[in-house]
Amino acid sequence: MVGSNNIAFNFGLLMILIPIIYFSVFVFAIYFLVSVMKFMKKKIMLDEQRIVQINRLLEYYKSTHEKL
Repeated sequence: MVGSNNIAFNFGLLMILIPIIYFSVFVFAIYFLVSVMKFMKKKIMLDEQRIVQINRLLEYYKSTHEKL
């Protein structure tokens, strides 16, 4: 009889752990997506700044070499 109670207890513990694990994976997925979106937003902003700087550099280069 002791063995059967032990199996039932483990099954009950498993029934509690499975939803907790699924919930943890779901929360981690949302956290990961939010982190990726923040990173991409910052990356896009920095890429736009870099493009502006390169355009300024090219304009300066063109203006200095046209005079020669």
